[in-house]
Amino acid sequence: MVLAIVLLLRLGIPPLILRRPLLGTVLAIAADVFDYNLYSRFGWGILGGPGLRYQLLDKALDTYYMVFALVVVSKWTTTLKISSYVLFASRLAGVVLLFLLKNEIVLVIFPNFFETFFLSVLILRLDKRQNVHPAMLLFLFAVAIFQKMFQEYALHVLPIRYLTILKEIVTAGVSIVFFSLYYQLRGVTTS
Repeated sequence: MVLAIVLLLRLGIPPLILRRPLLGTVLAIAADVFDYNLYSRFGWGILGGPGLRYQLLDKALDTYYMVFALVVVSKWTTTLKISSYVLFASRLAGVVLLFLLKNEIVLVIFPNFFETFFLSVLILRLDKRQNVHPAMLLFLFAVAIFQKMFQEYALHVLPIRYLTILKEIVTAGVSIVFFSLYYQLRGVTTS
């Protein structure tokens, strides 16, 4: 039953990305976070726990939602498009290696920079009059690298007992830093 609910959410939400990219992406990420909590509370069923089976299903569903994001990316300017494609290809390589090697460490080596970058660009583009300046692009790469490397290490290397506290600290910290720096750098990106 839990697996059916998770699949319904994780397969049903991503098409929204095509019509409302920011809302669809936020909801897809929320469903991704929510599924782990749902399994933890109501049982893992055929997945057997938070191990490799869960990771394989989770990464397949992540890739599914990111394909919808790639359709949105295809309409962006060349620099943003190429940057996004490279980041997606890197993560896809990590997911393929996870399926082949069955070792979560590949997710630390090939983190999901695409998700953070894509979401950041969507937020920056809320102001239609604003272009994403190369300095802001470099800043987005730096934020994506820092945030995702730390997150992937916490999720796939640290013992599970440290994860909950660390996840809350990292999420709050990265959000505060990102938005404060964004508003400070906003003058750089204005056309």
